[in-house]
Amino acid sequence: MNVLIRADGNEKIGSGHIMRTKSIAAELKRLGAKVLYALADERGKKLINNEFQSVVLSSNYECLDDEINALSSVIKEQKIKLILLDSYFVTPKYFKELKKLAKVAYIDDLDAFAYECEALINYGAFFDKNEYKARQNLAKKYFLGSEFAPLRAEFRNTQKSSKNTQKKQVLLTTGNTDLLGIMPRLLEAFLGDESLKNLEFLAISGAFNEHENKLLTLSAKHKNIKVLKNPENMAQIMSEADFVLSAGGSTLYELASLAKAVICFSIAANQNNIKSWAEAGAMLYAGDAKADSHSVVARSVNLLKSLLNDENLAKTLGQKVHFFVDGKGAIRLAKELLSL
Repeated sequence: MNVLIRADGNEKIGSGHIMRTKSIAAELKRLGAKVLYALADERGKKLINNEFQSVVLSSNYECLDDEINALSSVIKEQKIKLILLDSYFVTPKYFKELKKLAKVAYIDDLDAFAYECEALINYGAFFDKNEYKARQNLAKKYFLGSEFAPLRAEFRNTQKSSKNTQKKQVLLTTGNTDLLGIMPRLLEAFLGDESLKNLEFLAISGAFNEHENKLLTLSAKHKNIKVLKNPENMAQIMSEADFVLSAGGSTLYELASLAKAVICFSIAANQNNIKSWAEAGAMLYAGDAKADSHSVVARSVNLLKSLLNDENLAKTLGQKVHFFVDGKGAIRLAKELLSL
């Protein structure tokens, strides 16, 4: 089957749409499908990294209706049978026109309107599926819940363990962007606290991180801070950390699959529901950095102290969070999509 994936990634929207669809694409390819990415512009190519064929539509990723003709031509030329959409800028018109050409599946985070599609994917861990289906009554099939979280294969195979060193290692990640510059502020706050300043800190600088120089400056001044630029072996890196501070998004599901003790916070509008992890007793929630970044930094300091001083807390969080994600979501989705 010829499958087209429509997704974008850039310094504003980050890399989540492309990274999670790449997990599904890898499984589709393994099962014999031919996968083609359609991108609005060249920026998404650095995230695909030549792993899949791609075509650039030269369109505006925020105005998908304007690209319908160009995308339709690609679909016809490539004899596409299935389209997997992953964008927050879809419209009812976009769905209607694409459905004329191929079966359409959509990955939803926002529940913005009723999506008219063959298959609707929402891998959120905490929502009422029946109420969701009642609102989303134009989809023919539903793949709902964290069992469908599309994680990369490395998160199925990495041993769930901590680094065996005397110093505790703290991992910080905000995905491929850090528009609020929260990561260097967190590091400065930890360094300024007597009980935290000597921990080992590992900061992940994503592909579109505009604050990387600040991180590198801190690393140059402090031997216990290491900065990694867009590393490929994230599962292993996460596994070796004792504690993790992370923004919302698919990263939380990756950390859950590794049974990590996590302090989470939101940095974007689509991450406002991550407090549900804390309400389930599976993570610690530091707040919404968009609304009050100062409070998020202060809470993170206190929460990290709690983890450092209570080994049972970290162990309990890891056990609870792993219950929600087994890492096999991409496999399940690929099989379901090819059977549509």
